[in-house]
Amino acid sequence: MTHWQTLASCRTNPDLWFSEKAADQRYAREVCHWCPVRADCMAEMDHVERAIPFPDWHGIAAGENPRERRRRRGWVWNGARWVVRG
Repeated sequence: MTHWQTLASCRTNPDLWFSEKAADQRYAREVCHWCPVRADCMAEMDHVERAIPFPDWHGIAAGENPRERRRRRGWVWNGARWVVRG
């Protein structure tokens, strides 16, 4: 565990970030919004998810769901698959 992870607001209930329940997802986003290490978390997810095909991205990370992370990173649907805009 890195230093920033020990400061993360989600460390006490990590399963909440993978819940399918809308109320849990709203709560997770709120916790992420105020987390002191949100930027570090976002950078880590950007690094980790580069090696994982999009359909396998799950959960709330740094306050974003997989669709929002994909959009922020500039991915677009080309009619057959997700590709990086460019």
